[in-house]
Amino acid sequence: MIVKELDIVNDVLNTVKTYVNKQMTKEEIQQNIKSIRNVVTENSNLFNDEQSKHLLIEFYFILSQLKIMVDLEINLENMINNEIEYLNTQINQVSNLKEQTLLSNVSLDTYNDSNSINASDVYNSNYKNKNKRSNYPKVVSKILKNWLRENMNNPYPTESEKSSLMEATGLDSTQINNWFINARRRILPFMKSKFSQYY
Repeated sequence: MIVKELDIVNDVLNTVKTYVNKQMTKEEIQQNIKSIRNVVTENSNLFNDEQSKHLLIEFYFILSQLKIMVDLEINLENMINNEIEYLNTQINQVSNLKEQTLLSNVSLDTYNDSNSINASDVYNSNYKNKNKRSNYPKVVSKILKNWLRENMNNPYPTESEKSSLMEATGLDSTQINNWFINARRRILPFMKSKFSQYY
């Protein structure tokens, strides 16, 4: 009788030991414990004296320890998954910030600026075309925006700077003046908000 009980306890111990040594999956350990339980159920009439009860208590204790280990693994796995998710979120935020930085530089270069509308154009167009704006070439816009970016704190070019910009862009002084009037209202606030996070 005692031999049978010892065999059961040894089976449980071996099952736990094999699982702890990572030589058994969770599914396999479930199968083993079910089969051990079946043996205990089939031989329940043998477990009557004090010694048998003591062995059953050991069996219970071993399974309780196994449950703690499995719970710990599950908690550890959940914690690791949470950390991976958190780090993934952080990586995505950093990537998005980099993309936004790149996009803000690109968007400043590709932002379409409007040319001033000449009075003769207004008189010669119908109402539908009155609000249509013509854009400067991207190269011209890029030159003007670069100057604006470098001079954000004082976005008013001097006469000599205007002359240099006229030479570089091919625009006349009225067009340069109009571009800067519009840029100070439209582009500069956008530019300052984008670059303020880096200063």
